[in-house]
Amino acid sequence: MARDLDEKDFEARLKRLCAEEMRYLADLALGGTESTGCLYPEFAEVFFTVAGQRLSGEVADQLREAYESGRECVG
Repeated sequence: MARDLDEKDFEARLKRLCAEEMRYLADLALGGTESTGCLYPEFAEVFFTVAGQRLSGEVADQLREAYESGRECVG
């Protein structure tokens, strides 16, 4: 049950970001500077969903594809 609260908290935090901040995070992930590989799948899906809502479905699809391509968690 605590996991659900954590996911909801993560979603709420992402939704508090302005579009420019969300774009910045997406660009870091898509450019390879940062990786979404360290995210639990449930948290990654929240990130993709919010990115789709705030940016575009295309960006969400690109993020999902990068995540699923197997970039490993580093650090």
